[in-house]
Amino acid sequence: MMNIWNSIKYLLSFGKCKEFFTKKRKLQSDILFESLAILSVSILLIIGYTYYSNTKTIFDQAQIYLQNSSVVLKDKIVKALEEAETSINVYTPLLSNTDLNKVTKNINYINSITSTLHSYSHLTTLYFGTPEGYFFEVSLPQTVAPYIVTLGSKLPENATSVIKVISHEDKPEPKESTVKDVNEIWTYVVDGKETLPSRVGEKTGYDHRKRDWYVNTSKSQLLQWSNIYVFASTLRGEAGITASQSIIDEKGVFKGVFAADISLKSFSDVLKQAKISNNAVAYIFDGKNQIVANSKSQPNVIVKDYNYKLLTVTDLGDPVLTTAIQQYDFENGKENFLHFSYQGNEYIAAFEEFPKLFQNNWKVVVISPLDDFVMQIKKNRNNTLLYSLVILLIAFMLAYGLARRISKPIIFLAEEAKKIQDLNLSGKVSIDSRIKEISELSQAIGSLKMTMQSFSYYIPKALVRKLINRKQSIHIGGKSKEVTLMFTDIAGFTSVSESLTPDKLVVHLSEYFEELTSIIMANNGTVDKYIGDAIMSFWGAPIPDRHHAYNACRAALLCQHRLSELNRIWKRGGFPVFNTRIGLHLGEVIIGNIGSSERMNYTAIGDSVNLCSRLEGLNKYYGTQIIVSEDVYDRVKDSFLMRPLDRVAVKGKNKAVRIYELIAQIKEDNSLLPTDEQLEFCANFEQAYKLFLTRQWEDALALFESITPINNVDLTLQIYAERCREYLKTPPPKEWDGSVHMTQK
Repeated sequence: MMNIWNSIKYLLSFGKCKEFFTKKRKLQSDILFESLAILSVSILLIIGYTYYSNTKTIFDQAQIYLQNSSVVLKDKIVKALEEAETSINVYTPLLSNTDLNKVTKNINYINSITSTLHSYSHLTTLYFGTPEGYFFEVSLPQTVAPYIVTLGSKLPENATSVIKVISHEDKPEPKESTVKDVNEIWTYVVDGKETLPSRVGEKTGYDHRKRDWYVNTSKSQLLQWSNIYVFASTLRGEAGITASQSIIDEKGVFKGVFAADISLKSFSDVLKQAKISNNAVAYIFDGKNQIVANSKSQPNVIVKDYNYKLLTVTDLGDPVLTTAIQQYDFENGKENFLHFSYQGNEYIAAFEEFPKLFQNNWKVVVISPLDDFVMQIKKNRNNTLLYSLVILLIAFMLAYGLARRISKPIIFLAEEAKKIQDLNLSGKVSIDSRIKEISELSQAIGSLKMTMQSFSYYIPKALVRKLINRKQSIHIGGKSKEVTLMFTDIAGFTSVSESLTPDKLVVHLSEYFEELTSIIMANNGTVDKYIGDAIMSFWGAPIPDRHHAYNACRAALLCQHRLSELNRIWKRGGFPVFNTRIGLHLGEVIIGNIGSSERMNYTAIGDSVNLCSRLEGLNKYYGTQIIVSEDVYDRVKDSFLMRPLDRVAVKGKNKAVRIYELIAQIKEDNSLLPTDEQLEFCANFEQAYKLFLTRQWEDALALFESITPINNVDLTLQIYAERCREYLKTPPPKEWDGSVHMTQK
C-alpha cells in the first residue's frame, strides 16, 4: 500500500500532473485511458476501502483477542497461585491441632493431601517442617519418579503417593546443609490404603530450618510467597516458588510451617498450551525483566549446585520480545496493548500485570505477528487484485474495441479537417455512423470542404493557406513589397474566339488556364486574377520567396514550352492554337486585400503592375514571346539566356527602361537549355546591338542583316536594320541614348 501511495504522490506532483493531463493524446488513446483509469481507480478504491475496513476490523478484534488471551493466561497462573493458597488455608488449621510427628502414620491425612495434589495440578509437593527439625513431604509418584531412579530404585506399582521424612529432632539447632549426616526416609502409599515398608534413602544435609520459605514464614502469621529458588526436596535442579504459612495451635504456640511448591515449568506449560495464533508467543517476566516462564520450550533458568540464574529478556535473545518491552510504556500503558514493527514486520502485543496481592511483580505478555490475523485478508486482497487484473484485461479489450469504433470516424474527420487546413480538397467526406453528432459533423465537414474548394477558385490558395496557418482573419489593407509580376495574353484571341462556339471556347480556354495556372503555382507563384484571356500573377507574396525573379522566369519558359506541346495537340484535334505573349517585371507594389467590406480581392497595384502589363504588350511590336525588364535581368542574368531588345519608354511613361527577351535557362532543366543556334544568335545580336548604340550604323546594319533568325523570321532584326538605314540618312541628336518612346500599348 505504501508503494502505491508513493506512486500516486509522484503522479500528483504539480509538474508531472500538469504535463500528463495537458499533453495532447489521440482520441482512441484518451477514451481507452480514461475508461481504464475510471475502472482502475474504482477497483482500487473498493479494494483499498475493503482491505482497510477489514484490516481495521480484524486489527480491533485481534487487539481484543490478544488482550483477552493475556488476561486468560494471567488468570490461569493466578489460579495456580490460588490453588497453593487454598491448600495452605485448608491444611494449616487442620495441622494446628494435630501431632505433626504422627501425620506419617495417618493414612487419611496422606490421602487428603494426595487428593489435593491431584486436584491442583500445578502443585508439585505439599509439606511442613517443625522447629524441632522434623520435615514431612507428600508428592505424587510422577513428580519424584526421576529422582527415585537416580537412587538406583524404582517406584512400586500402583503407588498413589510418596512420602519423604527427614528428621533432625536429635539436633535441636539447625545445621549447615553441607553436613550430610541424616537419611531421607521414603514411604509409599499403594492404592490409598496401605503403606509399604519405609526405605532409607541417601544421606542428606537438607535442613528446612535453614531455608528461606521456613525462616521468613516463621516470623509472621501471614501467608508468604517466596522468591524464585531451586527446589531441593524433589526434582533436583528445578526452580519454582513456594507459598507458606505458620502453623499455630489454639494456644498461639508456633508448631511449624506448612508449604506448597509450584514449579516454574508448570507456568511454561500453561503458556505452551495456549493456542492463541499460529506464531504467537507468551512470556512471564518480573520487574527486573527476568523471564519467569515462556511458551517456546526455551530454558529460562540456569541451575548449578542449587544456585540459579533467571535469564533476562536480553539473555533470551528474542529481538521481538526485547523491542516490545522497550517500546511499551509500563507507567502509562492503560490499554495494555502495543502495536510495533521489527525489521519490516508488524506485531501486536498485550500486557497484563499480576494482582498486587501476589507479592512478586510479575507481568504476562502475549506477542503475535499481525499477519497471523490479517494474512487471509492479504491473500484475499491479492486474489482480488489478480481477479481485478483479469477484469481489467477484459475491460481493456472491450474498451479498445469501443474506443476504436467511436474514434475511427472522428479520426477520419480530423484527417479530413487537416486536409482542408492544407487546402487538400480532393475526395468526398462520407461516414455512415449511428452516432448523431458524428453524422452531423461529417455532413458539416463535407459542406465546409465543398465551400473551401469553391472559395479557393476565387482566392489564391497560398493566401488562404497563409491565413489558416497564421490564424488571421481577412481584412482590407496592404503593404509595400517587392515582387516579380507576370502578365500573359493570347495573341489574336478575338479572331480565335469567333471560330468557336461559346461552350467550346470556355472549355478550350479553361484547359489553357488549367495548364498555365498549374505551372505558375508549381513554381511558387500566386495567380492574382484572370482578365479575359489574360493571366495576372506574381511571386514573393503572400508567401515570401527569396528567388521570386528566378521562379517567375522559369515559370514563363515552362509555360511557353508546355504551350508548344499543347498547340501541336490542339492543332491535330482541330482546335485553334493559343500563341501567348508574356511580360515580366520586378518592382515594389502595394499588395494586400483591396476592395470593400462586402467584396475584396487579394491583388497588387502600382506603377510596376502597369509597366509589366505594357511589357507584355511590347511582344507584339518586337515579335517576341517573353519580354522582361532590366530589374528582372539584373537578378537572373547568370541563370538564363537573354538578349537585349531595346530601351523603351512605354506609353504614359517618360522614363525609358531596358528590356530583354527571355530565351532559355542556362542550367538545371534540360528541356529549357538553349540550343547552339540560340547561343550564336544571342551573341551576334548583342554585338550588333552594341554597334548600334555606339552609332556605328554601317557595321551594325551589316551584322544585323547577316544574322540568321532562329525561326526564319525575326522582327527585331528587321526593326534594327531599318533604324540603322534611317540613322545613316538622318543621324539622331548627340544626347540620343537609344531609347524609344512608345505611343501604343
